[in-house]
Amino acid sequence: MTASKEITNPSVMVKTVFFKAPPEFVWPYLVEAEKLGRWFHAPKTDYEVGADYQMLSTEGERKGQPLLWGRVLEMSPPVRLVHTFTHPHLQERETLCTWTLDAVEGGTRLTLIHEGLMEADDALGSLASHDAGWDEHFVKLRELVAETVDA
Repeated sequence: MTASKEITNPSVMVKTVFFKAPPEFVWPYLVEAEKLGRWFHAPKTDYEVGADYQMLSTEGERKGQPLLWGRVLEMSPPVRLVHTFTHPHLQERETLCTWTLDAVEGGTRLTLIHEGLMEADDALGSLASHDAGWDEHFVKLRELVAETVDA
């Protein structure tokens, strides 16, 4: 079973979130700069296949400096997004994020598979930090989608 293999592989983080909205409604929050910036960090432009993206810090001494960046490898709206992901704390090592949106009764199951975090110098620290970070961001995404779909 593939999911079990992924979950037991210590270099793969799997996160799942459910929304009471169809995949077509959730998708723009993963790829459109303005919507992405409301729950995560805003890239300079919307995501495009084959294009690099960069998100700048909006806080403190690092304001305006690159916060994280990567390249969009695949986009199959509204079901799959694959991109590389790195930032200074990863010593600029590329990791891979694969987002899958599955229609479920009454909404969407969003699954994020984040690979390559164990290659950082402090592997367990990197996994724990990204795990907590994604949880924080997903709370914001859940609230945002719920507010918007109810509006």
